Amino acid sequence: MSSRVPRPSMDLIGALLVGVAYAFSVVATSLPGRGQSADALDVDPDARVVQVMHWQLEPGFREGLQAIIEAYHDLPHVQAAGVRVEQLAVPNRVYAQILNVHVISGTAPDLCQQGTSTLTGGNAIAQYFEGLGAAVSQPNAYNQPEYLPDGLDPRLVDALANRPWRDTFLNGMQSGWNVNLQDFYSVPTSFAGTKKLFVNESLLQEAKAYLRDAASQSPPPGWYARLLRQRSVQGDAGFVSEDDAYAAWLATGGPPDTLGRFILIGHAIQRLYDGDRDVSVVPIAGSNYSYGIFATNYLTPFTASYAAALDLDYNVSIDSRETWFGWQSGAWSFRDPAIRSYFECLQEISRLFPAGFLGLDREQARRRFVSGQAAMIASGVWDAASIFQAAEGKFEVSVIDFPLPGLGERWADQCGPGENSVSSSGGAQFMVNRSSPNRDWALDFLRFLTSYAANQRFNQHTAWVPIVLGTVSNAEVEAFRPDPRGVSKKSAMMFSGGDVGQIATRYEGELKNYLAGDLTYDEFVERVEAAAADPFNGVDRVWDRYRLKNRDWVRNADASLAVQVARDLLLEHDDAQSRVLRALRRSSLRFNGQVPSWSWHRLYPDQPFPEFP
Repeated sequence: MSSRVPRPSMDLIGALLVGVAYAFSVVATSLPGRGQSADALDVDPDARVVQVMHWQLEPGFREGLQAIIEAYHDLPHVQAAGVRVEQLAVPNRVYAQILNVHVISGTAPDLCQQGTSTLTGGNAIAQYFEGLGAAVSQPNAYNQPEYLPDGLDPRLVDALANRPWRDTFLNGMQSGWNVNLQDFYSVPTSFAGTKKLFVNESLLQEAKAYLRDAASQSPPPGWYARLLRQRSVQGDAGFVSEDDAYAAWLATGGPPDTLGRFILIGHAIQRLYDGDRDVSVVPIAGSNYSYGIFATNYLTPFTASYAAALDLDYNVSIDSRETWFGWQSGAWSFRDPAIRSYFECLQEISRLFPAGFLGLDREQARRRFVSGQAAMIASGVWDAASIFQAAEGKFEVSVIDFPLPGLGERWADQCGPGENSVSSSGGAQFMVNRSSPNRDWALDFLRFLTSYAANQRFNQHTAWVPIVLGTVSNAEVEAFRPDPRGVSKKSAMMFSGGDVGQIATRYEGELKNYLAGDLTYDEFVERVEAAAADPFNGVDRVWDRYRLKNRDWVRNADASLAVQVARDLLLEHDDAQSRVLRALRRSSLRFNGQVPSWSWHRLYPDQPFPEFP
């Protein structure tokens, strides 16, 4: 006699779903929100509450922001107005969903961090947030002499007090400027774009001692000989030349200053901890997050030499469309020595990651490093405070640049200068909610946060790099300051990105298979090129979307131009004429949306432009 497992009742499933939704709504409405009473917020019932929502949960950020909030509360005019500022820290994984819901419903906080949300990444951003074009053109009142410390250079005092607010930022607030909207700015509070290598000095010295021992043996061990170019059985398979410069470096305790020496350190760590110890130690604390850091940082030195041939719109910046247009026209090939060397370099570095690194996340990699189980980790200044704090008392941490091939090393002939960081992006960028009842005070707090004194204090709390002119960072993060040496990252090729659709999806998936050792280079290339050559979703489709997007963009620009002309002629707004000129410039630079067609016919004068239904 068989027994049947009873199927759950659909009524029961429905009741459970309703119960879960009800529980979630109870929790959500219990959080501080715009609809709550002042009593619930534990503030003066007559106070104006300015909410600041962000996702920066790294150690030090919330404490640093709170220190600035309390200093702002101490200002006499803020106290007189009964203004209070509170921060709402939201995990990154749910930040986009929460922001989208509250922006659409009109209940978003007064200040919102930009990023992750689809509503803050396109032109729709202007519908929900203030443009700030006029505000950033005026001096910052909190940079006036009475707010500045004594002893500053008079030239710095003059610049801070009299320049437009945007010009008191080291990057001119460029990271917060929206090139499509022109008059829209978000306000950055730190430098965050520069990435470095954190090094466990104890493991580094162990590795160098191990290399010195191997180098002193005659003949040297086989594993060591294979790393040297002139001793390698396969000739070019080695990484460094055994010359005087190498011997001098090996004799010191210095960090790896070339790519070949970096890889040698990694192999030494692998040999040292290859099952001989109880603790599993790896050369690099790799993850599905950090492999992309290496991929991005080595793009510029290996691919920037193609920039002149790929820059179809002459904007001195190579995007993913131009990269694949160049592949289609033969401007570059996966068989080119520089391109092949780039991918081989990434694979060699990936071999120094832990097994299964693509299944590890950023936090798992960080924990591995701070527990002393990795010699190096790639990350940015946002992780610096937590790494230094967690490693304190266990091992010394140093910070170094991503090394490039030295003279005589593998890939030296295919690799150019490294990437500079002058275009380093601003971090923790905030926008003013257009529907906020406290817009003026929200903007006032942003000015205070990005004033000379407050921005320096805030970033010293967070152990990030301040972004205002003349500010000084903590000594341990000084290495993360933007460096003008090298080549602009805008010269690098981009193999993936939202503008190339299915090609990017296939490229990213096959790259992971290649780096994991599941594909040979030729197999990787064959699969990616098949996606790029696909007649329906390949490069021809990218051309078609490029033209459609440009036409839509010009229509939007012309509509904006008409609005600004009306504001000038009918309403006589003071800023209308300047906005008319900016809108006209934007429209003119697109040549009525004809740039894609011109670019195509310049490459293929006898072929019709690709069109799709």
